[in-house]
Amino acid sequence: MSRSTEAAHASLHALMLGACLCLGACRPSEAELQAAATRIAAEIFATQTASAPTPTPSRAPTVTPTPSRTPSPTPIPDASVLGSVVAVYDGPGIQYSYVAEVRAGERLEVLGGFQECSWLKVSDAPGLEGWLRNDASLVALNLECVSVPPGTFRPYTGSLILDHRPQKGRNHLTIDNGTDMDGAVILLEGEDSPLIACYVRGASTYTLIGVPDGSYRVLFTIGEEWSGDDGRFTSLAQYLAFEREAVFNSSASRYSIVTLTLHPVEGGTARIEPLSPLDFPDLGG
Repeated sequence: MSRSTEAAHASLHALMLGACLCLGACRPSEAELQAAATRIAAEIFATQTASAPTPTPSRAPTVTPTPSRTPSPTPIPDASVLGSVVAVYDGPGIQYSYVAEVRAGERLEVLGGFQECSWLKVSDAPGLEGWLRNDASLVALNLECVSVPPGTFRPYTGSLILDHRPQKGRNHLTIDNGTDMDGAVILLEGEDSPLIACYVRGASTYTLIGVPDGSYRVLFTIGEEWSGDDGRFTSLAQYLAFEREAVFNSSASRYSIVTLTLHPVEGGTARIEPLSPLDFPDLGG
C-alpha cells in the first residue's frame, strides 16, 4: 500500500471517529465513506503535488573552441641590401676606412644619414656599424629620409667642414689639439661670417695652408659624436672663442704662421672665453 493510501485511510478513520463522537451511535453509509475517502485522497495528492519542486533541466555543457594563432607578419626592415656585395666604411665617404661588406638580402637597421640620405649609417644583425652609399642599385631604403636622424661620425684630421675662401692665400694656421676630444676650428670674417672651418681629432696637430690675408676671429668647439648635417658635436660639446683675433699678412717673400692650441699651455698668451651654443655659427652641410 502506498503512503498516500495509508494517509487517506488514516484520515478517513479519524473523520469517521469524529463523526461518531458528534452524532453519537450513528453509522455513515458505505457511499458516504467512499466519497469521503476520495475527497481526502484528492486533497493529499494536491498538497504533495504543490510542494514537490519542479526539476530544472540542466544545460548541456558547451565546448569553447581554442582560437588558432595567427602568425605575426615579418616586420619590414629599415633597409635591405640589393647589390651582391656592398662596401661599408667608418664614415660617409669612400675616403674613410673600409670596415666590412654586406651582401644581397641582408636586412639593415638605419641609424642615421648624411647629406639628404646620400649616405646611410647602418647596423646589421651581428652588430656591425658603418656607412654605405645610398644608391638604388645597392640598397633599398624603406624609410622616408625626413624620418632618418643625422648620423654621427669622426671626420679625419684636416677635413674641411666648410670652405668659403674666394681664393687661397699663402699663410699657415697650425692647430694643436692636445685635448682628449675632437675639435673643429673656425675663422670668421667679422662677427658671424665663417670663412673656413677645419676638423682636428683629439691629440692631433694639423697645419692648414692657404689662409688669405686678413684679421679673423677664431672660434672652436670640442666634443664627441660629430653630426655632419648639424655641424655640431652631439655629446660633451663645448663652445669657445679666442679673445684676440688671428692676423695673417703675406708678401712675395714672406707669409704668416699662426699656431693655436686648444688646450691650456703654460706661459701661453692667448685667452679663451666660453660661448653659448646659440652664438656658435652653423656649420651644417
